[in-house]
Amino acid sequence: MGNDGGTIAKRQDILSLHSYGKNGENEKVQIADDDENSDLTKCALSSSLLYGPEDPVIVGDYKGKLYDKLEVLKYMLKQKSNNNDFIDTKGNEVTNISSPFSHLRSLRDIIDVHVNWKLNSAGLRPTIECPVTKELNSNTVYAYLRPCGCVLSFKILEGLDKYFSEKGNKSDNGMKDFDCPNCGEMFCFKYDVVILNPRDVKERTEFNKRTFNLLQDLKLTHSKKPMKIKKKKKDTSEPKGLSDSRKRREDADETTNLTKKTKI
Repeated sequence: MGNDGGTIAKRQDILSLHSYGKNGENEKVQIADDDENSDLTKCALSSSLLYGPEDPVIVGDYKGKLYDKLEVLKYMLKQKSNNNDFIDTKGNEVTNISSPFSHLRSLRDIIDVHVNWKLNSAGLRPTIECPVTKELNSNTVYAYLRPCGCVLSFKILEGLDKYFSEKGNKSDNGMKDFDCPNCGEMFCFKYDVVILNPRDVKERTEFNKRTFNLLQDLKLTHSKKPMKIKKKKKDTSEPKGLSDSRKRREDADETTNLTKKTKI
């Protein structure tokens, strides 16, 4: 156990999971076509390359899309200046449902991710490499961890969760923390894993929505920063009963004054 109650995965445990799912059993995530990895080399917003001499900072959203951080910041500034996707005429926050990127509103909606690029077998273009298993396969499903941003083989993360869930205490409802097999930072499989999902594969989309919803239940954003809770405006109006009572008193006072004037 870690100092904060997490589970430390030993190297032999991780390597023993390297073959997990190779025979097709326990495969929870649908594989797209073999060349899917090529979609992960481009910014989902601008289609600019995520590798190369400029070495752009890469960020991910809760849907599993990867972006050039600079392009996302430009997009956010443009949308805020237009005031179309964020604020209506009454000052209320709204969402432009026609935009596939309308969920990108602030830095709370993105996380810096760390990708290991390596040339594929043909040496033509970089492919994502898992820093733990050293997998370099175009049909490997990858995921990143919210706390640290490490991009790893999803198969390893899923296998760790299954392995320690079978060994651990069932009373924790699967909310157990593990050490990241790459950097050692703690994460929870239930809400800290985001599957890279460039083509909106159904199983991955549902997984990412489920983990994101769990975070929202905890009042946390995608980046695990607290949600901004709008303060309710104080109701300065009087309760109906009190208002009616005051009106009756005012009417009675007016009648009394009128009676006095009549007698005079």
